[in-house]
Amino acid sequence: MPAAVQRYDLPPSIRSYAMSDGSLSNTHFVAIPYNASHPKAAQLVANFLLSPKAQAHKQNPNVWGDKTVLVPATLSTEQQALFTTTKPHPSALPFEAIKRIVSEPHPSWVDAIVEGWQARYGVSE
Repeated sequence: MPAAVQRYDLPPSIRSYAMSDGSLSNTHFVAIPYNASHPKAAQLVANFLLSPKAQAHKQNPNVWGDKTVLVPATLSTEQQALFTTTKPHPSALPFEAIKRIVSEPHPSWVDAIVEGWQARYGVSE
């Protein structure tokens, strides 16, 4: 969201919040299809995206502003230092604001969610 505010896609006054009973973690996934033409190259990309350098870059509010998925205690002191200077954008939650992470729904719920959304709001796209 911070990058979207800085691009003026969202208004500067927008703010994130964490619900007291838990929030979805909004996990991002990278997949390598079973029929990938270059699976080893795809694995290199996936590994890079999980590297401390790439995660620190993504955490920068001017880039994306998301908290890293890495566990700082598992990183070297040098790697941990990559994350110490990043302050969240005013529109974003402080990095430790979410006290309880709720798992995303199982994929089997997708059809029921789409149907419920369609019934309630009349649109699904």
